[in-house]
Amino acid sequence: MLDTATVTLPYIEFKELVDRANRAEKQEKEILKLEEEIENRDERKALDSIIDILFKANDSKTAKEKQAHIRECMEVYCNTFNISIEELLR
Repeated sequence: MLDTATVTLPYIEFKELVDRANRAEKQEKEILKLEEEIENRDERKALDSIIDILFKANDSKTAKEKQAHIRECMEVYCNTFNISIEELLR
């Protein structure tokens, strides 16, 4: 029933609705662009790989394997953020 309804409103209200919709569309595009930029940052990719390595560490059977994976995570982190591993271990 409402699909075929006719609505009458002043032009100013109509223009406000259209302008608001255009602003919302523009903001949505900006947000999507920003999210894409964040996803493509090297830091984000490195943190994703660290999480993957930590899952491997969790599945490891021995403490030595777990330590090796944790060390690998630390190296990825240090290389990504340009800090020495010694500084991290202090």
